[in-house]
Amino acid sequence: MTREADAPTTVPAASVAQAERQPARDAPLVSILVRSMGRPQLHDALASIGAQSHPALEAVVVAACGPDHPPVPAQAGHATVRLVVPTERLPRPRAANAAIDAAQGEWLGFLDDDDRLLPGHVEALLASAGDARLAYGRTRLRDMRGAELGYFGDPHQVLRLLQLPIFHLSGALFHRDLVARGARFDESLAGHDDTDFWLQCSRLTTFSASTAVVSEWAVEDGSSGLGFGRNADPVHAKSAMVDVQAKWAAVDAAERDEVSRLLAQALDAAAQQPHAALEAARRALALRPRDLHALSVCAMLLARNGRAGEAVTLLEQGLRIAPSSPELAQNLRAARRAAGLPPTTPPPAP
Repeated sequence: MTREADAPTTVPAASVAQAERQPARDAPLVSILVRSMGRPQLHDALASIGAQSHPALEAVVVAACGPDHPPVPAQAGHATVRLVVPTERLPRPRAANAAIDAAQGEWLGFLDDDDRLLPGHVEALLASAGDARLAYGRTRLRDMRGAELGYFGDPHQVLRLLQLPIFHLSGALFHRDLVARGARFDESLAGHDDTDFWLQCSRLTTFSASTAVVSEWAVEDGSSGLGFGRNADPVHAKSAMVDVQAKWAAVDAAERDEVSRLLAQALDAAAQQPHAALEAARRALALRPRDLHALSVCAMLLARNGRAGEAVTLLEQGLRIAPSSPELAQNLRAARRAAGLPPTTPPPAP
């Protein structure tokens, strides 16, 4: 159970400079979610939220340390601040879910109480999102003395998420739609719960990567054991990642079995029930969009259903994944003939 401290629920009128940029009523509300242990640095974290140029902001502070959390201000800059106080201390994934449940924004992002957002964080990520429902940028690392240690945030490679995170928790914004479609923090995990959450999101949307440096991570603060220096526990970090990898290995095996079943069903039904066959193939491809066999079968069935142009598009996408695949190249030539197109052209650049 949680309760929310009394606080204003409306964003105050923007300053003249903010109003000149964009009226708050035309901007999506963005919720920045803070899992707080009541550290003194919380003041700076909230100030970094309130200093954002985006006009419609709220900070949702979850008292992960429990009901003894100190009070928070009702405002930080032009951002409203709400405090969610549980009846007990919350592990990190439970605190994350409590924050998500309390948030009112269309877009959400996380910030630990010892880290901070850099100016332009929200506007840079929203501008880069496009059709993606998750956008991330780069994070600056600093040690306990404030010295810069480098930057964190790589181009999107979902497979690498199973080996190590590709961006920091504070470096991303995600759309509420992903939560509505089932993305939640796994409360059974003892670490790398954010990596697991991003893996869930990767099944629901593409990611948009920005080169902007949007946040700052105090790598030696905290007690997760997943940072650096005095906040580094290699044994715990490795064990936690093994748990995440085991979870997703099981998910992967179950998906491969289901894809195989659906493709067998599609091929069995192809002659007598072409529409049902195509639907089964599409379900298989939705489960594993990079599965070349599912892609090829789906394209073949599209062509058989008189939709050769769609088959060409799908096979060109497949050749961007596997440019040397003879199966895809052969099927593309056949699909182009069926669509009345020239024999072959190189697939368009991604």
